[in-house]
Amino acid sequence: MAFKISSYINLNKKRLSQISPADENGDTYIVSFDIKEKPNDTLVWAVHTSSAPYDMAVMTDNCRRVKKSPPVVKNMPVTDSTINGDGLAGNTLVVSGDNSEVLACATVIIPGKQLMHASFHQEPIEGHVHIIPIKNNAVRLVPDLKYMSKFDYVEPEKKIMTWAFVDSCANPNETTKQTDYSEVGVDSRATFAFTLPENYTVEALALYREDKLFACADIVNVEPRTLKSLGVTFRQNHYFEPVIGLRHPPKELHIRDDCLDISTEIIHKNYLNYYPSVNIFGSESIMLKSLVLNTSCSALRPQFARPAAIATFLHPIIGRIALVDTDDKILLTGEIRNIFDEMSTRATVLVSNKTAESTSCTHTTCDYCHRVENAAVVVGKNEKAVTLTGVFNWFNISDMRSAIINLEWMKVCANLTVLPSGALTMHAMVKRVAPFSSATVASVVALEYPANNYTEILINKKQAFSDVQAHFRPLDRSITSGPPCGDQNLGGVTKVSWIGDLKENLMSNESDSSVIFDEKFVTGATSMLGTSILLKDGKEVFCGHFEPPCERSVAFAEIGHPFDGYIKMTQYVNSNWESGFPTEIYYSLKYSNQTDPTVNPESVSWEIVSDQNLTCNTALVFNPLQVDESECSSQRYEFCPIGSAANRSKPLLMHARWHLTAHSFPLSGPYSVVGKTLRLRSIRNPDQIGCYPVKKVSEATFRWVVYTNTSLSIVQQRISKKTKVPVFKIEVDYTRELYQTRCTIFRITILEEDEKLEQILDSFDIEARKFKNDTELMCSGTQPLSAEANDAISQNIITSSSSSLLYSIPSSKLLLVLAAAAFHFL
Repeated sequence: MAFKISSYINLNKKRLSQISPADENGDTYIVSFDIKEKPNDTLVWAVHTSSAPYDMAVMTDNCRRVKKSPPVVKNMPVTDSTINGDGLAGNTLVVSGDNSEVLACATVIIPGKQLMHASFHQEPIEGHVHIIPIKNNAVRLVPDLKYMSKFDYVEPEKKIMTWAFVDSCANPNETTKQTDYSEVGVDSRATFAFTLPENYTVEALALYREDKLFACADIVNVEPRTLKSLGVTFRQNHYFEPVIGLRHPPKELHIRDDCLDISTEIIHKNYLNYYPSVNIFGSESIMLKSLVLNTSCSALRPQFARPAAIATFLHPIIGRIALVDTDDKILLTGEIRNIFDEMSTRATVLVSNKTAESTSCTHTTCDYCHRVENAAVVVGKNEKAVTLTGVFNWFNISDMRSAIINLEWMKVCANLTVLPSGALTMHAMVKRVAPFSSATVASVVALEYPANNYTEILINKKQAFSDVQAHFRPLDRSITSGPPCGDQNLGGVTKVSWIGDLKENLMSNESDSSVIFDEKFVTGATSMLGTSILLKDGKEVFCGHFEPPCERSVAFAEIGHPFDGYIKMTQYVNSNWESGFPTEIYYSLKYSNQTDPTVNPESVSWEIVSDQNLTCNTALVFNPLQVDESECSSQRYEFCPIGSAANRSKPLLMHARWHLTAHSFPLSGPYSVVGKTLRLRSIRNPDQIGCYPVKKVSEATFRWVVYTNTSLSIVQQRISKKTKVPVFKIEVDYTRELYQTRCTIFRITILEEDEKLEQILDSFDIEARKFKNDTELMCSGTQPLSAEANDAISQNIITSSSSSLLYSIPSSKLLLVLAAAAFHFL
């Protein structure tokens, strides 16, 4: 419960003050001192109604400003003393010497009290207002507002500003205000207390200039911020406390802007594992700068989430940058490479509110762009990767659309993907897949933080499981034979690096848990995309697969002679095809004249080609960026043409259903492979070659009524026959809905080209849940069955979900087995 402050006098005089509760209620606190290298001065201390954010560069000035504010107590001897907590929290303790010389100060944040803040960026004002509970329903407001740097040389219009707690920033003028109408100053850190109504929860803080709403911000908890690099961990709890080394703190902290910029290296001293001359919070944060330790250098990566935006570059600059909103500034980080140059150079990074049409942006004018001059380290094509860094004045990253890398002689653009949580997300919703109920038993969420360079996996479950497996294919609703969580659907067990940690957590009794991996499990070479998780509890099985929770674009290549099968391509996007998610490839291939699989599946190369009136054999690989193919390989797929599919993923295998991912293989945007041609060539027999168009499809979902004992396979076959759509484009939901006495409603999804899909929907009666030429079903038990209807019911079969047996159920016994079917039959 103790609170410590530390400061420097003349960079070598050190002192500590400790504040601890004097009673169980926290009404009073004891202030005690442990002063090292005590000066000859007669020391006294006081508490003033002002704040001093921890910033060693201006700490002396901050302390002097504080002393000019009204005191709560003053001229107390440096001995153990007792003080009321409500006069201490949020105010600043100042130690002075002879002639009232300020020697040290720190704003007191009482332990156990949740520190909150609201952050403002409304021209011409920016900054924070901290809120600290002090006693009963009272809070202290600790403002730190200032004029934006753009007004350093321009006098802003000054107006009287007041404040109010409001229920929401959505409609702040329509909510009840909690305020005393007191003024809140700019460039003033004077604190003040306010008593709230009983049981009132602060949600948002509004600022008013001359009684007109000026700005509003949500009130959020201030959480500690932690950085890691080279096995060293640092933490700062809030703006008013110094950085502490938690793990392997070095005696000296060597910090550079980036690893290549030796001229920026600054050495910071360690005192009792504190580093008073650096900050993680605030505008001078060391976050994402580089730590030099012995002979190594690496970026100080955040271990906490912040809103971010990313841009992925394809050519001739390759790599990814991230913009991170720290509340005070926008930090730039990432790793980019020039595939033309051998040596590193520096580039200016610009951020625009305009969308980039392509990677080429030599025509772009950007007078109003946010920019960081010569900040980005662009390494040569064969050099070791270097983490770049830069600092922008704050802007709303949600309003930005593209990023520009300016090398003077060349500009390269990429569109931004905004990540409100700071992470690219995939999840696996693990369910007990059954005919009449598919309840979720566990959710596994993968969060890849581009700025943090790690993936966090969050696990929430309703029970402990006896076994956990990863399978290499996703759950496919177009497969209607066999159990949905069986190998026929999910494929065999696959070895993945993350399964051991997930298994430990999923088999434990903890309902919620998390694991952090230093890998890119969402966008990297080891992406979880499409991988299934199978959970077991005794004989019961549950399954689900990883996919991003966003819209998808789907394309098919239907394969004909000399091969047979299909290739389904899925791209997950919100609004930007450059978001970084791999494209999912799901396929089934065999030779058209061969039915028996071989023991060792044969490999087939695949690529996207541009016809251009050439033959299938001679067509050129799709290469819109004019990439030099001489350095293309599967290890360096960024150096390959977009159409070099096997290098962006893997060769395809024959005689089974398979699943893989392909990087930078867009199905939308200016470099889309849709509308091009997919070429297959047998590696064993190069004369076996075929070319097939890649066609984009849309999705349509409808609900279809059938007699209850109709199997999934029969439903799919009938839909295929009615619509002339191949079964691999028809998904039948395993979970269905009972309808009246004799019928069931199935949820059907068809993936097909727009024109054909429109024809199918025109032929379907959505309200009646049947095709317009269907015979009316006798679903009600009160309706007498015609001979035709009775025959239709008795001829249908139900497929077991736990075996491949087929069961024929006479209509007279149908109702007796419905309950059992809900648990045992599909």
